[in-house]
Amino acid sequence: MPNLYPKGKLVHRPGYIDGVLESYELACEAQRQCPDTLVLSVAEREDDIHEWFLLAQNKPPEERAELLVRVKGNWRK
Repeated sequence: MPNLYPKGKLVHRPGYIDGVLESYELACEAQRQCPDTLVLSVAEREDDIHEWFLLAQNKPPEERAELLVRVKGNWRK
């Protein structure tokens, strides 16, 4: 299987952000239904997460799932 994510290259995944946003909406629905539970929505740093942050920012705090951006890399060069 070919490497779809070559090291050091950002790869645009068409339609992927739509899935991230849809998953976030589902996480917010879970948060509304379970207010005493911490609900997290996870994305990777390579995703176009700006829209994800904007969507979260416009939700009322009691309906907002928390955001977690997964980052992996060597920051010391």
